Amino acid sequence: MSVKNADYYPSSIESYWLSSLLKAFPGEDRSSALEKLEEPIQALSDAFTCERPRAFKNYGKAAEALLGYGIFYYPQTWTRVRFPLIEAHDLRGWTAPQDRPVKILDLGAGLGAASTSLAQLCIDRFGSSSAEIMMIDHSAEALLQAHGAVQALNSDGYTLSLLTQKGDFRKYDGLPNPKKDTFDLIVISFAINEAFGPGNDKKAYAWLRKLKPLLNPQSLILIAEPAMRETSEQLYRISDRVAKDSIFEVWGPQLHISQCPAHYQDKFWTHEVREWSPPSSLKEINRTLWRSIEDLKFSYATFGNASATLFESSKTFLRLVSPMSRMKGHYLLTGIATDGKKYIYDIPTRGYNRDELFALDRINRGDIIEIAEVEEMEDRLRIPRPEDIIYHFSPT
Repeated sequence: MSVKNADYYPSSIESYWLSSLLKAFPGEDRSSALEKLEEPIQALSDAFTCERPRAFKNYGKAAEALLGYGIFYYPQTWTRVRFPLIEAHDLRGWTAPQDRPVKILDLGAGLGAASTSLAQLCIDRFGSSSAEIMMIDHSAEALLQAHGAVQALNSDGYTLSLLTQKGDFRKYDGLPNPKKDTFDLIVISFAINEAFGPGNDKKAYAWLRKLKPLLNPQSLILIAEPAMRETSEQLYRISDRVAKDSIFEVWGPQLHISQCPAHYQDKFWTHEVREWSPPSSLKEINRTLWRSIEDLKFSYATFGNASATLFESSKTFLRLVSPMSRMKGHYLLTGIATDGKKYIYDIPTRGYNRDELFALDRINRGDIIEIAEVEEMEDRLRIPRPEDIIYHFSPT
């Protein structure tokens, strides 16, 4: 049975990581083996969020860190990258090849969660028959585990081939030869901030330009980064430079073709917040870690050679860049509209029934809505009636 939804994590891959864990700690049961990963997961979590070192250690060499990543972070990365690709397909017009395998390049691949997930998505949701994945990472140990995860997915009946290459993807000679290989998807998942560090926007942008010869005519580059302000704003400074120089076509997250006005202003910055269903092993180990796993938070940018579907310039077709703030008698939200401007929208809730209020509560940061009619106010736009809200896009 094919699984097409965004919030999907295969039990075969979860079983692979649990089996690898039990092999690493023979004689231990599942619960006690998971407990042994608490310290390495805590260290990884601190490095990714609190400490933010200027140069990340090669945690791919530590066996327990790899297992911790596989249990705790692999399913999160797997799920995060699905949302922007579904948007590119369903809303912006990207298509995966159906007459041949989809070819995916994963740079800074680590354990390969991003490219393996996108391959499964292309096969089950977008009509590709199979997938050819190339992963490049500096950790041979991580790439070895990536082979195991791909084999686990293939046991479900998929056809994924995998080529791995140990190397530094930041160097030109560490990239594939464009005369021999081009790709339909290039994914760089949570690697830009680690590879280039804060303040190195120029280096990251110069490197990104080198990827252009590796793209097929209808290809996409998908970059995912942590949702923290520092990492998000670095990504969007790079994205704005891409929009300015027209090296690639910008596919997201902005719905307009120019630079975005909201990345560096006031308390909100562009990032996604998506609901999901964590696998049981992640929930089990998190009982003692107490990390926030209820929602997936991330920033992303997508670029392509061809143009994305364009929208008419309007203040009433928008992406939410803030949470839905529920206040007494009304909601407030901030959005970036297709005219390239930021607006505050006010939704008075008087007269809303329970179902309409529930629909409002289900809107996530990153969703796309259209408003049939607005009332101009001094500092905001009012949405007078619930039927004025058209729910355009929320990945499912």
